[in-house]
Amino acid sequence: MIIRTLKDVDLLYALFHGRMPENNFVREDNIGRPVTDLAKAAIDSEEFEHSIVERFLQHGMLPHRSLSVRMLPDVLQLIAEAQLTPPSQGLTLGEWTAVLGRVLSAAPCRPMVEARYGETGRQLIDRLCATQTPGRLLPTQLSDSNHLEPSDAVTEPEIVSGVDIVANTICRGWIVDRGAPDRLLHVQIKLNGSTVKIVAADEFRHDVQALYGGTGRAGFTVRLDLLPDARFLSRATIAIVAVGHDLTVLPEHVVELNPIPEIGIEAEFGEELSRVRDSIERLWSAYQPDSGDWRANPLYRAVHHLRARIADSNAVPIRQELSLLLESLNRLEQQLPSLRHSQSWALTFYSVVRSGLPFVLPSPSASGAASFSLVVIADAGAPGAAHETLASLVAQTHAPDEVFLVVSADAPPEFGAPTESVEIVRLPPNEPAIPVINGLAARMRGSHLIILDAGAMLAPEALAWLASAIERTTAPIIYTDGEVVVDREGESDRLLPRFLPAFDYDLLLQRNYIGDVICIDRRAFVELGGLSCDPVLDARHDLLLRVLDRFGRGSFVHLPLLLVHSTPSIPARDLPNARARTLRTVQRHLDRTGSRARAVAHDDVIGRTLSDAVKIHWQDDPTSRISVIIPTLDSADMVFALISSLRRRAANWGRIEVIVVVNGHLEPRSRFGLSEIEKVYNRVQVVYREVPFNWAEINNTAVRDRSSGELLVFLNDDMICLTDEWDVRVRGQLARDEIGVVGGRLLYPNGAIQHAGIAFSQDDTTAHEAMGDAPDEGSYLDRTLLTHEVGAVTGAFFACRRVVFDSLGGFDAQRYVVTSSDADFCVRVRAGGKVVIYDPFLTWIHYESVSRGRDADDYKKQWRAEAEHERWRAAFSPIDRLDLSVNPHLAHSVRPFSTFQRLDRDAVEMWLRAQAKRRERWQQASGDLPVRPPS
Repeated sequence: MIIRTLKDVDLLYALFHGRMPENNFVREDNIGRPVTDLAKAAIDSEEFEHSIVERFLQHGMLPHRSLSVRMLPDVLQLIAEAQLTPPSQGLTLGEWTAVLGRVLSAAPCRPMVEARYGETGRQLIDRLCATQTPGRLLPTQLSDSNHLEPSDAVTEPEIVSGVDIVANTICRGWIVDRGAPDRLLHVQIKLNGSTVKIVAADEFRHDVQALYGGTGRAGFTVRLDLLPDARFLSRATIAIVAVGHDLTVLPEHVVELNPIPEIGIEAEFGEELSRVRDSIERLWSAYQPDSGDWRANPLYRAVHHLRARIADSNAVPIRQELSLLLESLNRLEQQLPSLRHSQSWALTFYSVVRSGLPFVLPSPSASGAASFSLVVIADAGAPGAAHETLASLVAQTHAPDEVFLVVSADAPPEFGAPTESVEIVRLPPNEPAIPVINGLAARMRGSHLIILDAGAMLAPEALAWLASAIERTTAPIIYTDGEVVVDREGESDRLLPRFLPAFDYDLLLQRNYIGDVICIDRRAFVELGGLSCDPVLDARHDLLLRVLDRFGRGSFVHLPLLLVHSTPSIPARDLPNARARTLRTVQRHLDRTGSRARAVAHDDVIGRTLSDAVKIHWQDDPTSRISVIIPTLDSADMVFALISSLRRRAANWGRIEVIVVVNGHLEPRSRFGLSEIEKVYNRVQVVYREVPFNWAEINNTAVRDRSSGELLVFLNDDMICLTDEWDVRVRGQLARDEIGVVGGRLLYPNGAIQHAGIAFSQDDTTAHEAMGDAPDEGSYLDRTLLTHEVGAVTGAFFACRRVVFDSLGGFDAQRYVVTSSDADFCVRVRAGGKVVIYDPFLTWIHYESVSRGRDADDYKKQWRAEAEHERWRAAFSPIDRLDLSVNPHLAHSVRPFSTFQRLDRDAVEMWLRAQAKRRERWQQASGDLPVRPPS
């Protein structure tokens, strides 16, 4: 290979000398020189002898320490193209030592080293190669591997791969199919266990081509520091697997990412602002006229000359510009304290971050109208747990009105020693705690009641924050975020944060996501008869559902602060009994409401089964008709596959009609295919149009002019249905009056999730949840495995009632041509007091944007999509855009539910205001007046 560029010279000098060339003359003199010639000259030089050979053998050091590791990928690419080293399977650590060892141990450099330095050169190679990953064949061992006995031979897999480097910012490797080396393969990048990127292995690798043939396009390079949320991490685990193949390219590996710490960000920014301020003030001083004609000032003359050069006739005077700059700096300095609330961390590092930073804001002042009675249920097997709980209550900044410690009849006297602030309640023999707690509630003094199991602890500001929230709401239930201590394979003190959404009825039906620690209006507790004493029910879950029955959905307020620290409420050995209790509890609630719905054990054949959750089968109206609308361009084959899957998996095809809207010019062959579809399926009609593409207008016209069903299902033409009796599921969900829109779980053809709802972030961006994850991963708190509310769902599968669609005027075809009309419709649905839900039990394969192509592949489409999103953002207020299914601690994640941050008061205030607004809309939509606890 001939050296072609100055950069090639830099890279070779960096490799063999550990430095850059002295000057450009040296660089230019080496252009056109064979790489092996420069390598031999470098190896034979006195600099190499002293700086590399002697220094490394005597002190174990190389001059490369001053070089950036960011150069390594380019060096690896160059030595691969120059055939200085063969491709390596496995992992080479991202260090200059290992890379130099690989080059010097292989032909053609090894003979050069041995000829020049003899035994000393061989020692150098052995020492350098000893730094490589244990368990791999070192280059010096490759020749010995040819002498393996036949019985020791191992059949090589068809898919082979290697990783050349994984360092703090770079991961570079290759993957190839030995049987079909021209085949394009993809790899899945996992950061801290979650998929963050899928990369095509399409970089040219001369070394791989020489070894396996083909075009050589088998390489990939990933900038680790540019992965979603990586910039917030100091350390992370990286793993790479082949997409669609049972092959691990890179096992889980820890990398140091070295972000600027939060305090460092603020300090560095402040220092930079100070330097800028000094510079501006010096300019300002220099500009002041000392005497005489101020226009003679050198600074003025220089700036005047520059402005004349750029013909800036309308320029603002310099002094005014400097004044404006100073004002901007003042505003920036005022914002510095809030920077810490923009710092985010990966959820997997919660335990590490939590121990070093306060996550609860100082509590606001409250009038004192709210008072608290607290009950602590002691555990005789762990007396220390109750003491920890009591200690957290004593430390409250807002003192509780009274505290009761409930202990068993056989507890030792010292276990329940009375104190001035705690009343000891000893249970009668063989009597559970619940009847006693219910009796205590009638004589308590506090306006609100909190029941704590031993071991649960409240943050010092908990009661003060709850008192502040009580002042602004009449809701009988307030619940908060918390953290749970989990024990994973013997690890201790590992914390799992539970950043919860605002009230979600569907989630509460499937499992008690709110938890056991709630603040409830004591009068409401007494009116409802307290906790259930029925042993076949989950008492806390049952109480929440009875509050819902009595006071409605607006009776729950979520306070987004980490106020509770607890241990798991259900031991693993009791999970079967817990699910049985949940089933009975939820079914009893469903029977009370008269919904005729059935609660069954959770089962997800595509995802995974949750042992502590249930699944709801809603009663459908079998007489309602479904109109399925499928826009297409020229895809008769895809439309046929979609309709075939709909027909095959429908429970009642006779109550379904399908309208295929063909938009654009058709080839005769495609027109024939679509006409055949009409003949094969008697419930299908094909409509032909030839106007500019507008997704919203196509669907609106089809609904208005062609459909007759009470229920509407909008589908992309590149979909395949995977759910048996999908029509029953759709009818059941849409039979519920509170439901506005239903979306489903969409999978890529390789089985990874493409859509599990659309989450809105606080910077007004939208993103598909869990994109790229396996269906059984579940995402955060098993979200993708459970039905729950979302900000929006994709128009690729979008179901709603006709009456809802018509009341909103359909999709907005004026603002949006292709994108954002689905999100726009969902926001308007939520503003109308209905909810948008994601249902994982409506699952589809989605060959995304096969018909019209991807927006990211066409800059014009990308520009149009961004413009439509900007129109969507401008159409709604911040309250309307706020996604109450995404906890504000998580709302800055580029990838939904991957990072968390601390909150400021504005974020807490906005969250509470959005919930109050939603309650008002629910009441307006239902026509019901709010039910308040008794006075």
